[in-house]
Amino acid sequence: MLCLDIPVPRCVQKLIFEPPVCLSTLQDIKAVNLIRKFGDEFGRRRDEIDQACSLASGLSDVVILLERPHESQTYHGTFGEFVKRCKTLKSVDELIRFSSKGARSIHTVTVLDALCFKPQDSTPIKEELAGVQANEQL
Repeated sequence: MLCLDIPVPRCVQKLIFEPPVCLSTLQDIKAVNLIRKFGDEFGRRRDEIDQACSLASGLSDVVILLERPHESQTYHGTFGEFVKRCKTLKSVDELIRFSSKGARSIHTVTVLDALCFKPQDSTPIKEELAGVQANEQL
């Protein structure tokens, strides 16, 4: 058995099981709406916001946290095309499918970029700007 083209030891294969069913909650929906609002406040493009929301719209029993999208990431096309174009997301999907015996995928878990609408360290966010302005007033 391979995962990410790496042989998986038999002792590890025995640890893999199909997860129980988990249903969406109101909190899951609220979280996606917050991401959409956050993207709008940052003035991000609609396709970028939509893909971030698609990544976050899975069930919240499993959450995968990534740092930030690569600055060259493109957001056009369907969610499936978006995942296939991104090496990281494609690998995350393979790991999810492998570890759940195919019962889950990137479509059914929550994947978040901690700094999803801040592709570069130098891009300030509102709180950072407010902090700088407050320090300047002192």
